[in-house]
Amino acid sequence: METFRRSEQGLWILQTYQEESFSLQSINLTASFRDLYEDVTLETVNYSVEEIE
Repeated sequence: METFRRSEQGLWILQTYQEESFSLQSINLTASFRDLYEDVTLETVNYSVEEIE
């Protein structure tokens, strides 16, 4: 997951999370990706090579 934060100097800073949890300082939240996507169901899509070309 990627988030942008604004520094005290007004610059935007990109932060990338690769661990199992993340933190959103602006709302004082630390959570796991498992909790974030708890009720999300992803659809599986199968493409053939002909459809992609």
